[in-house]
Amino acid sequence: MKFIISEQEKQRILEMHQNASSRQYLMEGLGNTTLALVTGPAAVNRTVCSTGMDQFLVTCTVKNTGTEIAYITRIGVFGKGLSTDQLTDHKVSIGGVSKHSNHDNGEEQAIVPVGKTATVTVIAKTSLTSWNSTVQYAYDKWVAERNPTTKATLKKEWEAARAEPKFGNNIIYIEYNGGALRVPLDTAGLVVGNTTCEAAIDLARGF
Repeated sequence: MKFIISEQEKQRILEMHQNASSRQYLMEGLGNTTLALVTGPAAVNRTVCSTGMDQFLVTCTVKNTGTEIAYITRIGVFGKGLSTDQLTDHKVSIGGVSKHSNHDNGEEQAIVPVGKTATVTVIAKTSLTSWNSTVQYAYDKWVAERNPTTKATLKKEWEAARAEPKFGNNIIYIEYNGGALRVPLDTAGLVVGNTTCEAAIDLARGF
């Protein structure tokens, strides 16, 4: 018995096969590619500007303990008081020399060769948007309230929001072809005080 299928069905089957092949290819060797944290970043203690977006460099060292090259696809710095809407500029180097390679998609990516320990340098950016919004919301509720008892409670909530630390424990998120490495970053020592922010940092990767 012969089965006749439409051109549309042929295309769907072909796409399914291609997608399955792509997933299999992407998963090959993932278990043999592992980045391990060697030295975490030092706690950040510095004064940043009060207008919102400031920046500073953070470094850590990682080692490829697997048997395949680690291709770093992206790095982000996330957490309390830091900008979460970013893919962080970063540099990966060994002995001061940037390490990169042409990946399968033709793009140059930072790499950590097998058995090597590399220094990862990232630009972290502060953001007070969330803190300011929380404080402003609490303030607006307090001002708008007419009931004296409730108003007194809302004033305490506003004062508590103002006293809440602007910064806290965050992470450097390093995504690579073997998974993701989450590196703790302590920014509780950041203090708002400067009237001007740091000049833009140009992190030359050497690619």
